[in-house]
Amino acid sequence: MYLFAYLWVLDRRISYNQYTKAELPSLIKVKAVNDRIIQVLLLIFFWTFLVWLFWSTIQYFIGQQNGGDRPFMVYIGITLLVGFIVASVYDFITNYRGTFYALEIRNESLYIFYKEALTDTIPLNSIHHIHFFAKKQGKSTRIHPRMQVYTSKIERILHIKLSIDNYHLLKTFFYRKQIKVIDEYSSRSKK
Repeated sequence: MYLFAYLWVLDRRISYNQYTKAELPSLIKVKAVNDRIIQVLLLIFFWTFLVWLFWSTIQYFIGQQNGGDRPFMVYIGITLLVGFIVASVYDFITNYRGTFYALEIRNESLYIFYKEALTDTIPLNSIHHIHFFAKKQGKSTRIHPRMQVYTSKIERILHIKLSIDNYHLLKTFFYRKQIKVIDEYSSRSKK
């Protein structure tokens, strides 16, 4: 386990970019990282654990009702349990939707697909900036980089989770096309 963690950290710290010196392909196709199976398995695991915990708490509560003693901590435990269930479902729903996106770059245009249907076509010269990041809005650090595409300073049109190779490919492509790139992912990984 230690060796795996060491190799993972070593791989993250090496800023190897295979596309900086090589020629970029004329057609770039990128799909969002598909980790829906892991998300579903984690959700099922946590739900099973939380339902078991909720059932145990209810049984304890019913047992205490017969004796007339209702500790305040039981109410706090139930409230925290319900809050955790709601938060895990919300996180699952927000992350699940982003796994259906794909993008394609050809003929100086960015084509955005959702569930393999074309939803938007944007000329590259109308892109204001590209934002790569790994940590957003106080959430825990994520392994895979995220990319957001903006057509103005505040109008975001795409939020997609990328693999490391696709991150390097798109970052190099947008740098070569002289589109403004805000890269918080690589600056975070070097700290």
